[in-house]
Amino acid sequence: MNSWQFKEDPDWTVAEVTLKWINEIRRENNISKITKVTYNRDNDITDLVKELDSRIYDITLPF
Repeated sequence: MNSWQFKEDPDWTVAEVTLKWINEIRRENNISKITKVTYNRDNDITDLVKELDSRIYDITLPF
């Protein structure tokens, strides 16, 4: 994450970083459901993280 991206769209930038972290936890544990994601206590980005997560898994393969 760089400061320019954060200044342009802080919620989306944090959601991308958070999803990477969540996927690391998923690899280590058997966790599949994202319940709630916040940063700085007040910023709820749960919907953004879920949207980004669904984009990753909704890829149509060419075969």
